[in-house]
Amino acid sequence: MTVCQLTFQNPKGIIHALKGPEELVARLHELGLHPGLEVTFKGRAPFSGPLLLQLETTLFALREDEAACVEII
Repeated sequence: MTVCQLTFQNPKGIIHALKGPEELVARLHELGLHPGLEVTFKGRAPFSGPLLLQLETTLFALREDEAACVEII
């Protein structure tokens, strides 16, 4: 399961792994996404826009292709 599959009915997941192009994985690490942390779905921009996510006290948006690289359990 990836972050893309989080919904208001199932809003939380624990990051299991980051997979994808090396540059993108490095960027996700810089944003603070690391295995073992809880990520919460907060919403989505209109017209299939970015996902709004919360990691601890930080809110950020990820595009669908970026969110697909974040595997959760």
